[in-house]
Amino acid sequence: MGQTIHHDTFDSELSPVKALARRVHHILSNGGSAENYICEYINEKDDTFIDVKRDDLIKSILFRSQC
Repeated sequence: MGQTIHHDTFDSELSPVKALARRVHHILSNGGSAENYICEYINEKDDTFIDVKRDDLIKSILFRSQC
């Protein structure tokens, strides 16, 4: 948060601008602040924020490619 990202928007749920707005809304509506990273999500078990790490993304991509 607090940085400028340049993208064009278009009328689709796949719009990068809408996706970014959803991420910011998710963080702020769950008790986050401008100090949170855009890659964080809320852990519903204890209401803490967890950041998505590089290894998490790699595992997810590899798993999906095997399906």
